[in-house]
Order: sequence, then structure tokens, then C-alpha cells
Amino acid sequence: MVIGVCVLVSYGLVSVIISEDDRKKQQHENYLEAKDAAVEAQNVLHANTAFISKELCGKYNEILELAKLQLNAYLRRFNFSYLLEERDGFNQKDFQRTKELQDKWYDLVD
Repeated sequence: MVIGVCVLVSYGLVSVIISEDDRKKQQHENYLEAKDAAVEAQNVLHANTAFISKELCGKYNEILELAKLQLNAYLRRFNFSYLLEERDGFNQKDFQRTKELQDKWYDLVD
């Protein structure tokens, strides 16, 4: 889930060598996969809450919340009257949140 969400709003240098239409289609596919992974991760957390520590549950929940914010940042870029019509790009907070998400994930798995 974390990787899928971070691919949507990449932190750092990203090079693109495909056409604009192909890029939009690929981003939309990445979004759908990341969204599904986030839902599955949330379901797994809720199903196992009784078996994991409160601290671990809280840290994992923070990661889920950051992932949701990134998924919403992706959606904010588009006009829903015609899917895949871009409006605005990501802002600096969106990119910084990706870094925070990655850092929290690495702290959790360490």
C-alpha cells in the first residue's frame, strides 16, 4: 500500500518517458491499485486490532491516514465531469506528506 500511494505523489526527482495520455492512464491505474491496497490494509488492521499492541495499531493507523490524504490529493487534481482531465498539480504539502508517509513506514518496520 505504501509504495502504491507514494508512486502517485512521488517525493523527489521523477522522469517520464511515455506520452501524456499513457501517463494519465498509468497514474489512474496506480490510483485504483493504491486505493484497493489501502482499503485492504485498513480491513486487515481492523480485523486484527484485538491481537496487536495499541502502540502498533496507532502507528499503523497514522500511516493509513497519511495514505488517505495522498489518495485524496490525487483525486483533487482532476475534474470529475470528465475523468482524467487534470486541473492542478500537487502542492508542496502533498510531496512532503509522501516523505512523512515513507518515514513512518520505515520506522514501523524497523
